Amino acid sequence: EMNLEESVNPGSDLSIGTMCSSSFNIKLINTGELFDNAIVKPYVGLYIDETIEYIPLGVFTVLKANVEGKFINLECVDNMVKLEQSYFSELTYPANINDIALEICRKANVNLTSKLPNYQVEKLEGYSLREAIGIIASLCGSYSRFDRLGKLEIKGYDTTTQEITPKNIFKLDMESKECIIKKVIAQKGDKEISLGDNEGNSIIFDNPIITEDI
Repeated sequence: EMNLEESVNPGSDLSIGTMCSSSFNIKLINTGELFDNAIVKPYVGLYIDETIEYIPLGVFTVLKANVEGKFINLECVDNMVKLEQSYFSELTYPANINDIALEICRKANVNLTSKLPNYQVEKLEGYSLREAIGIIASLCGSYSRFDRLGKLEIKGYDTTTQEITPKNIFKLDMESKECIIKKVIAQKGDKEISLGDNEGNSIIFDNPIITEDI
């Protein structure tokens, strides 16, 4: 048995700068092996014509192993756990956010797949690697997560042409009205920087290095 849970937005409201971690649980026959801090790379096989194509589900680290009779349950999390350490930068500032993101990934021993805007910012201090990546993501109006190959990506929401109709849903709960974001408010300490129309919904986020130009 196995279960994968993924998300890019932790709540019911749209937010930016999120750093959600995916989790993966699997139940195996217990052979007596030790799984402490083991790396797990699950795949799902899809039959395509006469061949099987294996699709990766992610790269995970075992956090907890529970033995239940002849079975063992493994609770795993993705590479976001590697970013749970303090961030001390050796770069020269102001620095490009691409260089900051690459430095964070080097310190966490992970790879970055995204190319970010050419923003120059002041030094990030007093944050973990994960918090620093979240600040960079919110600077870009994006979210951060680890992809199915275990690489860090910082990206925004995509416009989709896919339609959900009564033919491919079991149940549909809708909000009373459409939610249209018309204003973005960045809180930088005691200062508030905003852009957009007051007539509508807003996204509010904290960012200590954002500027008026960005």
